[in-house]
Amino acid sequence: MNVPLCRPENPDGLQSKAAPAPRKRRRVQALDAFRGMTVMNMILVDNAGGAYPVIDHSPWNGVSLADMTMPMFDFIVGCSVALAFSKLDKTKSEAKWVALRKAWWRFVKLFLLGIWNQGGYNMFQYDMTHLRIMGILQRVAVCYLIAAVIEIYGDTCCMSSRKTGNTVSSTHAAVFKRSVNHWVGIVALCSIWTCIMYGVTTPSEYNETCVRGKFTPACNPQRLVDAALFGVDHMYFPTNGGNADGRGMTFNRLPQCSSCSPGLCLEPRNMTALNPWCGKVPFDPEGIVSQLTAAAGTLTGVYIGKVLVEFNEETHRQRMNHWLVFAFSFISLGIALHATAWMPLNTDLFSLSFLLVTSGTGAALLSFWYLLIDVWQFKKVAAPFIWVGKNAVVMYIAAEAGIIQWCLSIFYWDGDTKNNLSNILWPGSVWGVESSLNERFENTLKDPHDKLYVLVWTLGYILIWVGVAWWMDRQKWYISI
Repeated sequence: MNVPLCRPENPDGLQSKAAPAPRKRRRVQALDAFRGMTVMNMILVDNAGGAYPVIDHSPWNGVSLADMTMPMFDFIVGCSVALAFSKLDKTKSEAKWVALRKAWWRFVKLFLLGIWNQGGYNMFQYDMTHLRIMGILQRVAVCYLIAAVIEIYGDTCCMSSRKTGNTVSSTHAAVFKRSVNHWVGIVALCSIWTCIMYGVTTPSEYNETCVRGKFTPACNPQRLVDAALFGVDHMYFPTNGGNADGRGMTFNRLPQCSSCSPGLCLEPRNMTALNPWCGKVPFDPEGIVSQLTAAAGTLTGVYIGKVLVEFNEETHRQRMNHWLVFAFSFISLGIALHATAWMPLNTDLFSLSFLLVTSGTGAALLSFWYLLIDVWQFKKVAAPFIWVGKNAVVMYIAAEAGIIQWCLSIFYWDGDTKNNLSNILWPGSVWGVESSLNERFENTLKDPHDKLYVLVWTLGYILIWVGVAWWMDRQKWYISI
């Protein structure tokens, strides 16, 4: 119970007024909608990307709709960190220690959940000799821990400057000042990434001559460092033997590796002789080196989240101006680096240009949802995204685990388990789920009707999970890690 504190007896004989109780910060629904949109985008590209390669992950350099999913998760984590620790009293060691223990426990839960989700052949079969250590949720966990530690133990000299009478310009400057430790972290992480990528020479292998600064699937220091830290057997499949069918690298869709690039289909006839790296080079797109710049992206999300903390709820214009200036600056610089070919956009390496573009895009998308929900009050339009965003981890795990497909596979006929509802209704049945990798993609959805089938099925799949999220919201069931 909050008891208002009154002043001592007023020398002027005037009655003292009770201090107003602190106003509880309301939930940021724009962030929920942003999170929900990212989960829906993940389901879309994971299920329809094979039919529409233009939205699938870029084979190597470049950026696509699928490439934006992982960085947006990292960015949103940063925004959430800024809000979660905004009321932490950093002058008290005990409070910081309690916050650190909570952050560490959340890191452990997310990391183990990621291994359960992506560490094995599927979520219930694990070859311990080929257990994949890193992955999507593992990366989120590491990004969260780095951002949380910097936020908890950041400099206490620059507490919130949101005071009555502050000018807009001084408040903008205060946001940056309070985030100076985060910017130091961003620079440090990017500097380490640059030193590794430009300071380490990859030995020439797989019939390709490697020199310093050459970034190809066969020639990039990231794969060497990851292999040294984790071992090839614990990197991304299929090169380690964990699951050789259906878990191909994105660069397997390059023209050197696929006769229907950017799609995945039959290998070119001379691939083994000219480009043996297509099927052999060990690589992990969520490895430890790309983790550095991914964590820097989370710290940019912390900075964007601090704008919500520093500015009053009534100052919509100031918040959006700050975000949009940030977005325009970062996207422009990232595109310039890519256009000059000095540092191309690359999601697998999480290049600096990719970091700039995705961080800027994150700020722009948050501005969009903030404008739609908080300024224009179009909450009904955004409601499905908000429902999913409130239970984002549950929606992610459930959609990735294939719970619906598993339930459908229970029902079959003619005594053949292959004749089950999952195989009939699942888009993979268009090309035959029991065929080998090359046979599966030999005629990858050339018929427009097949592509339309995949798209309609995927949209229906998304709607199912939106319905589940709506029901959970109605029941006030919110599961967080």
